[in-house]
Amino acid sequence: MSFLLIILQDFFAIRKKTKFLLRLIILIILLFLFITAIVYQATMSIIFSILLLCVLGMALYLHRNEEGEQ
Repeated sequence: MSFLLIILQDFFAIRKKTKFLLRLIILIILLFLFITAIVYQATMSIIFSILLLCVLGMALYLHRNEEGEQ
């Protein structure tokens, strides 16, 4: 689901607020994936989820800083 939202964000010209909301929805989906991985005790999924959450969190942080400078 999150990958489909990423594709939607990349291929269509959408506004900045919509991009931010899409990234926030993706973050929520990845957080759900992380919680599910913990419940099922899947080590590789936990590591993958942590990496994805860190990368997306950094992308959201950079997006917010970019808006602040403009």
